[in-house]
Amino acid sequence: MKAQAAVASRIESTMDWTIFAIGVLSLSTAIAATVAVKVHEIFAESPVEITEQTTVIG
Repeated sequence: MKAQAAVASRIESTMDWTIFAIGVLSLSTAIAATVAVKVHEIFAESPVEITEQTTVIG
């Protein structure tokens, strides 16, 4: 019975760490998405002008 309890405890601990890791990944993904949106908004407010450039040969 001790062995079963140890295995169950180990599995529970592994599951806790897995859930924790998934939570951290989800949080970091949400933060990255928020930062990406903010950066996009900043650059969308100041559009870059694209001018035509011709190649001069000679």
